[in-house]
Amino acid sequence: MEPEEASAVSGDPRSVSGQLKQMMELVERQVDALVEDTRRIQAERDNLIGTLLILQNDENVQGLEPRDKETVSATCESLVQKCLGVEINIDPAREPDQEVALHMVNNWIDQLVLTARQDPAQARLKCETYVRTLNGDGLVDETFSSIVTGCATTDRETVGSRLSGLLNYIDYMMGRPSEME
Repeated sequence: MEPEEASAVSGDPRSVSGQLKQMMELVERQVDALVEDTRRIQAERDNLIGTLLILQNDENVQGLEPRDKETVSATCESLVQKCLGVEINIDPAREPDQEVALHMVNNWIDQLVLTARQDPAQARLKCETYVRTLNGDGLVDETFSSIVTGCATTDRETVGSRLSGLLNYIDYMMGRPSEME
């Protein structure tokens, strides 16, 4: 019998402790990978929404027969709503006030997505203001700032990524390069 096996069989606490430590490290890596996968899925959801918005406003779609254009528009609308209905939640330890703030910010971003479909120019201005508010430079939205400041630090980073991605899609939709890059 190997010395390690003998220690484990005899109940040597150092061996059990070492095994538990290794197991916990493995589980921690798996949890971290799960969080990263969830962030990736969250970004994928936002990219899908952006793609649907672009498709809905594409010149080729605008040139379709009215019936086909309505079909494409209705399908895009349905898929956007389906995406917005998917709630992806990475739930770090938050205080109740941080939960409320995050929920409010996410609702604002969802509304911004809906505005982008109707009025991309207005949505772009508002989105750019939100991004600048997060970055602390230029014209800021004081109300948005007070709400997003109430979010957890990791949530603010996620909000920033979502807004930057949305701004890039709005810019693409409007046929212009992003000024925020």
